[in-house]
Amino acid sequence: MDPTYYRSTNDWSNQINSLVPDFDLSTIQGRWLAVMPGLKRSEVQDVVGFLGSESIFMSVLGEDYLLDAESNRDARLSSAESDQVVAILFLIMQTADVFGDKERTIRWLSSSIPLLEGKTPTELIGLDVGRSLITQVLKKMHFGDFS
Repeated sequence: MDPTYYRSTNDWSNQINSLVPDFDLSTIQGRWLAVMPGLKRSEVQDVVGFLGSESIFMSVLGEDYLLDAESNRDARLSSAESDQVVAILFLIMQTADVFGDKERTIRWLSSSIPLLEGKTPTELIGLDVGRSLITQVLKKMHFGDFS
């Protein structure tokens, strides 16, 4: 689970990556290239629709974004907003590799996790430190280390 380069073998994870077709989110350079011009709102809407979970992005984009996004599909997010969305997508791709499919991934993201002090990953995913904690838990799960 190297944060600079990450090649998924999971079809669902690769589908997430394909929702932002101009960039390869599995590489740090691809993520940087996606963030610099800002993601298109239409790409974010496609991601939200594919995941079926608006709550994952609420803490980053806010409720107003989701209400306004349909009318401004060609507009772009700021680089800061895009950075947050891309970081969340990358973490979801990693989570998908641990759990294998969409249903189990989404269920885990919305479940209370003891190693996260009983919080759900969705509650923490909007913060850099929250994503770091989630990544630590995923690494422990991936490598079977629950010490």
